[in-house]
Amino acid sequence: RPLHSPTHPPETIKQKHSDPEPDALLADIIEHPLSTTVERYERLKLSRRRGHALRTHLVDVGFIEPVRIPTRSGNVVLLGLTDRGRQHAQERDLSPPPAPREGLEHRYWVSRVAVALRTDGYEVQVEYPVKGNGRVDLWANLNSRSLQVEIETGRSSIITNLKKCVGHADGIILVATNPSAASLCAAAIERLSLEEVSRVELRTWLDYS
Repeated sequence: RPLHSPTHPPETIKQKHSDPEPDALLADIIEHPLSTTVERYERLKLSRRRGHALRTHLVDVGFIEPVRIPTRSGNVVLLGLTDRGRQHAQERDLSPPPAPREGLEHRYWVSRVAVALRTDGYEVQVEYPVKGNGRVDLWANLNSRSLQVEIETGRSSIITNLKKCVGHADGIILVATNPSAASLCAAAIERLSLEEVSRVELRTWLDYS
């Protein structure tokens, strides 16, 4: 089926896709979803100018979308596969995975926090099942002390996430990934009982940047 967009006639896209480099960048996005732009260009041996041109093309035809993530030193820009990009990747036999349940911002900080906890000596499990209450983003253990970690972007029910954690670990850490999420987390914590609050620690993206 021909690919087209309102601003790009089919023949223009076809000509561009005769170049293998756009699909090489798309394959890298699929294989390394949490890589930064600089890491991708280095891995693919692309100049900054050429890499930017390829990225712009893939955005223009609707295959990827940039996701800006605030950090202490500025914004990290990740590239996410769109539904249209996933369809194209399937047609090109690039083996894209199913659409993830969580967004790039959430997955980025899960990865960063997991690395930080492991550096501190914790044994860490991702997507840890909690009996009767689904899963928590991270479960960490050190010297018989257990922590449950929930990464909060502000797009889910924070109080629900807190309640599912209560009673299953020695401590609960909420990591807010942006200023809005930090405010929502603080408001959710105020709704807990005194006993529950004593187990909860609020951290932010600044603690892991």
